[in-house]
Amino acid sequence: MDELWVRLILLGGAIASALLVGWYLPRRNNQPVRRLRNVSLEPGVHFFSSSTCDACAGAREQLVGALGRDGFTEHEWATGSVLFASLGIDAVPATLVVADDGRGMLVSGDVAPALAAL
Repeated sequence: MDELWVRLILLGGAIASALLVGWYLPRRNNQPVRRLRNVSLEPGVHFFSSSTCDACAGAREQLVGALGRDGFTEHEWATGSVLFASLGIDAVPATLVVADDGRGMLVSGDVAPALAAL
């Protein structure tokens, strides 16, 4: 009988863990705008992309249309994965607007919120 209780407790813990992860992950990914402090990049607009990202081309074109080809710096995953990790970027496209004081606004997906902040 004791073994049955142990199994029921373990099963209950596994179900509770699965429910918690199922609740947390969608909310974490639905936070498209994050504020950062002490960003070590130059002030300006930084665009994070990947060669395998289908949405990156459209986001890049939006930035070029709004800022011109020289109005932002692009960081490609293949050559900057350490930078991506240090900023907590786990999805592309992402746009980071860095102010003169080192504070940044990181926007995942649509670049419109980043452009509105300029």
